[in-house]
Amino acid sequence: MERFLRCIWTITLVVQIYGRIVYKPNPESALDDTSLALNLNATFLEGDIFGIDAPSDTNGIFGKNGVVDDTLKWKSLVIPFAFSKTFQNEPDRMQLVLDAMDVFQKATCLTFVQRTTEMQYLQILADPMRCYSNFGKQEPNPKGQRVGLSLNLCFEDGKSGIAQHEIMHAIGFYHEQSRLDRDEYVDINWSNIPEDKKDQFQKYTNTTAFGETYDFNSVLHYGMYDFAIDRTVWTIRPKEKYKDRKIGQRDGLSATDIRKINKMYNCTKLPTTTPTPSGPSDPKFDTPHRGCYYSLAGESRPGNGKFTAGDLDMTLCTYIIVAFGSIKNGRLTIGSDLSATLEKLKASRDNSNPNLKIFLSVGGSADSATISTIARNASKSHAYARAAALQLRSSGLDGLDIMYQHKAGLEPAKFFSFIQELQRAFAIESYETDSVRLAISLVVFSDPTLTGSINAKGLDPLVDIVNVAAYDFAGTDRKSIGHPLQRRWALLECHNFITWNPF
Repeated sequence: MERFLRCIWTITLVVQIYGRIVYKPNPESALDDTSLALNLNATFLEGDIFGIDAPSDTNGIFGKNGVVDDTLKWKSLVIPFAFSKTFQNEPDRMQLVLDAMDVFQKATCLTFVQRTTEMQYLQILADPMRCYSNFGKQEPNPKGQRVGLSLNLCFEDGKSGIAQHEIMHAIGFYHEQSRLDRDEYVDINWSNIPEDKKDQFQKYTNTTAFGETYDFNSVLHYGMYDFAIDRTVWTIRPKEKYKDRKIGQRDGLSATDIRKINKMYNCTKLPTTTPTPSGPSDPKFDTPHRGCYYSLAGESRPGNGKFTAGDLDMTLCTYIIVAFGSIKNGRLTIGSDLSATLEKLKASRDNSNPNLKIFLSVGGSADSATISTIARNASKSHAYARAAALQLRSSGLDGLDIMYQHKAGLEPAKFFSFIQELQRAFAIESYETDSVRLAISLVVFSDPTLTGSINAKGLDPLVDIVNVAAYDFAGTDRKSIGHPLQRRWALLECHNFITWNPF
């Protein structure tokens, strides 16, 4: 285990070193912060967006909770930046801003480069009093467009989340609670907000959020006490049915933040490494992912049990598990029938839900015993995992699902080691091909009455999705629907622990 963790840590370190943004300070050309200072009477939209008036439906830049006017987008996907003299004398704070930019670079198709002669660029300055940013890409200016970051106020606990928040404004996003649908999710305590600050809680008309549901966890969401007259009393909070949700985090981009950036900028290929979100972002589900299960056996069933690729509504899912691939001679194998079905599913996905991820499942009643045999031998586990990564990638799939029906005699520790070997092989393949890491999904049967049932919670840190299942007996409906097994299984619960985040 220690050796495995050390290997993964080394891979991650290499990616960070080669992906890190390098900035070479040049005090002679750096602008003095006093020349960049704002007028004391400067006004801010939503508290920290500078240089833009209140929104209207006629000025062409509103309509989503991100910019819709192409002239305000960084269409080249390259964002030049420079640090003020004060920042260049604060290497630790400067590095935190570079770390913030590095997150965008790894999770989206945006690139940050040190400014040379560009007239449209981000000018990072050390404002003495507040954190703020211009909105979207501004007109050419030799002094650039400001991103003000107070050295004392904008780097809480040595984190770069506030810098990410302001960069989100600079690339064209408003705060999450400004969405048209926000009153379905949060309450506003108007009595605790000063009259001259109530406009900071306005919501926009005709706003959508790039097809994403409300994100309590967004780095762009107000905190509970923002603009409060009485700082002990909330100004904004989740509604009662969402009372367990936290708002106002400044740890970093959420999964939904990342998806919205990639939608706004039409990012089609994501880099290898994406940040791990600090929590769920979809208020309608316990996780932001919704799984569908497709069984190849359904295509040959009679009567109402028959099911084909054309019957699946792809828009219902964020990922689909297709069963089953097989294991031949210790290697993952995709038969011709399954290959044809996968091609149909991929074509349907491309037409209706291009972001859908397709996982191939192995195991079940046919190959669980084979998995046990492989898991007992370290060299076989290594060979299987490495070959599976290559097979999945060449087939255009996004991950591997293992539906493991536990066979008596396999120690749980052996199964855990097998999963660790898969995780390591997928991480290495991702690094070698500069591709988003293949996912690992599990269906495990945790009924305590089954001999040696797998501890699903213990698998949480090792995989991306755990489906916990239990057996029940198919009654008289078994013959009428053409189910070939004496017993059928049903998914009871699905957890996504989001160590993998390509969505």
